Amino acid sequence: MSPYAPPQSEFGNRARWSTFRHERDVLAVVHNATAATRLFDTLPVLAGDPRIRVVFTITGSSAFDRDTVEFLNGRGVKIISWEQALDTVWDLAVSASYGGNLHEIKGPLAVT
Repeated sequence: MSPYAPPQSEFGNRARWSTFRHERDVLAVVHNATAATRLFDTLPVLAGDPRIRVVFTITGSSAFDRDTVEFLNGRGVKIISWEQALDTVWDLAVSASYGGNLHEIKGPLAVT
């Protein structure tokens, strides 16, 4: 179970009410704030394309993830729970670390 309540998202039943349809959904998999920093170095490549939606999740597998939610919230990114991430089929998942159960993600995975 995730240590926080994720904000409302446009996944699942809420997707049909979204006013802008994205063509691709990318999952940014974060283990801790250090790994998130590395992802923020690579994800700007995708950020300028309005057809791509990048959503973050925290695996909960790191002993050092205590401040990760605050770190991500401070950057204004969309966060979903790990459970919700595993229930969604992704066009691409990107991670900066091999930790956690990455094999459970539904979609291609790139580890940077």
